[in-house]
Amino acid sequence: VGREWVHREVLRALRQRSLAKLRRAVAPVDGRVLTRFLCRWQGLRSNRRSTTSSEGRGGSLDRLRDAIEQLEGLGLPFSALERELLPARVAGYRPSDLDELGNRGELIWVGAGARGPRDGRVALYLRDHFSLLRPPSEPLAEPSQLQTSILESLDRRGATFLPELIHEAGNPSREVFLPALWELVWAGLVSNDTLTPLRSLAGAKTRARRGGRRRPTLRTRDLTLGGRWVLLDRVACGTPSETERAHALGTSLLERYGIVSRDAAKAEAIPGGFASLYGVYGALEERGQVRRGQFVEGLAGAQFALPGAVDRLRAERLPAPTPQALHLTAIDPANPYGSLLPWPEVAESAPRPTRRVHCSLTVVDGAPVLYWTRDLKAAITFPAAQDPDLLAAALACVLERHPEFHLATLDGEPARGAALAPAFERAGLVPSYLGLSATRGRANLRPASASEGTP
Repeated sequence: VGREWVHREVLRALRQRSLAKLRRAVAPVDGRVLTRFLCRWQGLRSNRRSTTSSEGRGGSLDRLRDAIEQLEGLGLPFSALERELLPARVAGYRPSDLDELGNRGELIWVGAGARGPRDGRVALYLRDHFSLLRPPSEPLAEPSQLQTSILESLDRRGATFLPELIHEAGNPSREVFLPALWELVWAGLVSNDTLTPLRSLAGAKTRARRGGRRRPTLRTRDLTLGGRWVLLDRVACGTPSETERAHALGTSLLERYGIVSRDAAKAEAIPGGFASLYGVYGALEERGQVRRGQFVEGLAGAQFALPGAVDRLRAERLPAPTPQALHLTAIDPANPYGSLLPWPEVAESAPRPTRRVHCSLTVVDGAPVLYWTRDLKAAITFPAAQDPDLLAAALACVLERHPEFHLATLDGEPARGAALAPAFERAGLVPSYLGLSATRGRANLRPASASEGTP
């Protein structure tokens, strides 16, 4: 209410401390904070198995729709998408929920390349966004006469059931017709209004030669192809301009990651790279819809973020009071390592981790602790595994999700002789002829010895 006096040195100290506090508030965060942020931003939930959703069926469908919107246009193996990625985001996820969205006409799936005879990459789209986000289709370099007949028939008739499509093509045998059809599917030219063909393909059996070796062919009698086949060029509504496509793609990346940089565009192989989106983000920044800054250490170049994402990122600086562990598939877009950020260093004897299908990662408070190969047969430890509390929390999370598995190698060495084998045994794994084994019903902790104190 009146004039106040302060010593100039006291005022200088107040200003210096205030500026230091503000600088810390806007300082870039590290990889741990980014991982915590991405997992929450993309709605990854606890690894506890659940067969029902507390949200009810309507809430489950809404959450599934939100999850699909964040994953739109990202080519992911269908086996991982339905078994690992969507269940991690939607409590009580059921494949029938995905079918229901398709039956309502809200969902479109597009093939993005085969992965052997029984799996392939699939991109999901909400129908309202399909025309804007779908990349321009490219015709096959040398389509066969049968494939040309299929495309012409679908263009003329529209959505068509499989028997009618075979009849229009001159009634070739299924052994000849189906490989030609699936080649068009994986090229992103043809799709189906249900996901039954993808599940049928995953469950089909391959023919075996003598000696048990597999051929890359399927027994067509095992394929149950339901739904109607459609030409994707006829599904798209209109031809959006390049500016409209760039704006939709840039917005989609912001919805997926919250914070977008050159590394995100490189990880997703965006046509034209980050330069094709830079102008869009610049215009959004001028409108106040995104912020530009250096939000995360290790991300190259300029970074653009949604205002809400920046606030949530900074809120993740302080971890939870108790260690929070999460087990996620290595190819999950919520995992920044191997795409946005480099993998942490590993032991010289250990192979380098990669973002491979059905491999997984265990993080605790955002710190990567363990990398697992398929079926948990091999594990690689990161520097955070040297912290006993973090390692114990990571192993407890894995054992809750996978009560039974056999670990053969640890950091590239036989599991039983590895340096961290005692820590794995304390978590509940027991030595066996296979290495270290987790067996349902075993005690979680081994008895402590006299030198370790009271059990």
